[in-house]
Amino acid sequence: MTSESRNNVDVFTTLTFPLHFFDLTLPTPPWLPPNATFGAQPSNTSNASANPHWSTLLGNSLYFYEEQRSGKLPNTNRVSWRNDSALDDGKDAGTDLSGGYYDAGALANTSYATTLLSHAQQLYTFATNDSIPQQTYQTSVPSVGQAYASSGYSDELALAGFFLSLAGNSSDAYTQAVQVYQQQNLSQRLQADPVLNWDEKTPAVALLGLQIAKAYTNLTTGGAQPNWQSDLEGYFDRIVNGSGRGYLTGGITAACGLLYYPGDSDEASLNPALNAAMLLMRYADSGLPSTSSKHSAYIEFAQNQVDYVLGNNPMTVPYIVGMHPNSPANPHSALATGASPADIANVDTVPTQEAYVLYGGVVGGPDAQDRFWDMRSDWVQNEVALDYVAPVLTLAARAIVEGTSDPWYTRLDVGSNEQKKPGGQPCDAAVSDGCTSKGKGWRVGKIVMASLVSAIGMFVLSVGALWMFLVWRYRNGGKLPEAFIANL
Repeated sequence: MTSESRNNVDVFTTLTFPLHFFDLTLPTPPWLPPNATFGAQPSNTSNASANPHWSTLLGNSLYFYEEQRSGKLPNTNRVSWRNDSALDDGKDAGTDLSGGYYDAGALANTSYATTLLSHAQQLYTFATNDSIPQQTYQTSVPSVGQAYASSGYSDELALAGFFLSLAGNSSDAYTQAVQVYQQQNLSQRLQADPVLNWDEKTPAVALLGLQIAKAYTNLTTGGAQPNWQSDLEGYFDRIVNGSGRGYLTGGITAACGLLYYPGDSDEASLNPALNAAMLLMRYADSGLPSTSSKHSAYIEFAQNQVDYVLGNNPMTVPYIVGMHPNSPANPHSALATGASPADIANVDTVPTQEAYVLYGGVVGGPDAQDRFWDMRSDWVQNEVALDYVAPVLTLAARAIVEGTSDPWYTRLDVGSNEQKKPGGQPCDAAVSDGCTSKGKGWRVGKIVMASLVSAIGMFVLSVGALWMFLVWRYRNGGKLPEAFIANL
């Protein structure tokens, strides 16, 4: 989700969490991202230890969120070029709204976690109160619909119920979530092949419902269960065999095609593909597929998507900033660019090189023809956002635990992306210079100050999936990845 992609409205969003709830001992010295040249050096690490490249990818992904923080930064801040900002936020309304996105370390404070759970339960009770009409939030507050209008609330209600059933060991919450899934026909919605994103969470609802039913049978005492497996495998099979709404760029037999959904992938093409890969990996790794052939097919397809994002693509670009010399050099970010407002008209050339490397940022991605121009003004292809990075947390952690070989980008020739870069200009919602037909929508791409605009829900989903995966591994005799611990 981008700042400009809803009715051409610029939105400055900070996600407020206290920065002082942090009772873990931090590493000394603090972990910092290595230079991008590290990504061009294959590792010699055996499967007996954590792969340094996947560890770096996980570390950079977590570091990205620190790069995005707002408000008064703590003395543990690792990002030397970030300063305090927006300290007077909310002051005009007599409310202190300063503070921005904070990393997952806050979850280590058990008393604060209990407070959050209490508030979550209160909100869920309010949302499910039959005496209050249920409606989308833009119906109650029309102004928010100009930027992030919701298509519906039933998937969020079901997902909230499932998470609360886990957090509070509540069979009632699980039963309520199942009822929402059944009464709101989410199974039928899944048959329409929705992508998983900030607005649509139905695929995650079905997967979480099934995972709980399999792992926590004490919570599933409230009656008949939906046919989770059938719903999910129908959805996944259409992804893998190309019979659904999504298709592979380059064709179904393409060795390095990106899963692309017309409409959903037109802005930020990598996000639907990475989210699908995360779902497929979670389903397969949980031992849920009905056959071994499905298990293999899901893992293979998901890994191909990860490989595409990490460099196995026609552009030979790993689409994560700072991971390799071929990574995007011009992410659409006011924080990293270092340009002044007076330079906005020349944002693609001033400054020549961005002032700071936005390590860990996942860009929007290539177009439907696999082309990528790496233009600062093209927010469709080059904007970074919180939810773009979210699935990488789970995928990188899985690769560490599974002892996967080096990421694809270690095989790339440095500079090969320059020879692959397409000529001409893009044709999308941000840049129209490459459009050859009339009627193409056009908007001037522009740097958005503090690009914290995206859905916290996707981050919560991915961290939840990461947590469930790590706990499962730990209970089965595995160890938590040191790279994950070092970034708490």
